[in-house]
Amino acid sequence: MTHLIHRVFVFAFLAASILVACRPGSGPELPLSPPQGLEVSWFHDDCGPADGPALTVYLGQAIPDTAFEAGYPHLRVTICSDRTRLREGESVEIRAPAPGGQGDARYCLSESNCRSVTGGSILFSRLEPNLLEGGVEVLFTGGEPIRGMFSAPRLTFQPLCG
Repeated sequence: MTHLIHRVFVFAFLAASILVACRPGSGPELPLSPPQGLEVSWFHDDCGPADGPALTVYLGQAIPDTAFEAGYPHLRVTICSDRTRLREGESVEIRAPAPGGQGDARYCLSESNCRSVTGGSILFSRLEPNLLEGGVEVLFTGGEPIRGMFSAPRLTFQPLCG
C-alpha cells in the first residue's frame, strides 16, 4: 500500500513539474553568464522618480569610482522601491514609465545613444547588504533583448532623497 502511495506522489510531482515548465508565456531560460559586453555589474542606492528610495543595478565593462559614471556601453536598471522590501526569488517587472514598486531601464552605447526599455524583468536570487545576484531580461523596440545573469557588489553612494 505504501508503495502505491509513493507512486501516486511521484506521478503527481512529475505532472506538476511538466505543467509549470510548459505553462504559456514561460520563455526560454536565462543564460548562466552575463550579457556579452556587459560582464561587470554593480549596484547602489538611489532615488526614484517621486524622490523616494530606489535601487539601481548597472551592467557594464568596469565598476566606476563614483556613482553615475558608468562608462559605455552599460545597462541601467532602477527598481523604484525600498531595497528592504525586495525578496530573494522575487521578480520585478521592468517597463517605462515605472509605476511605484516597479523598475525602469536604459541601455546606453554612448552619452547621446540610449534606448529605453519596452518591457522585461529582473530576478534577485541573492540579496545581501553589499551584494546582489540574479538575472535580467530587458526588451527594446527594434533591438535584440539583453538577457543574462549578474553578481553586483555595492558601490558606496548615499543618495539624498525626499
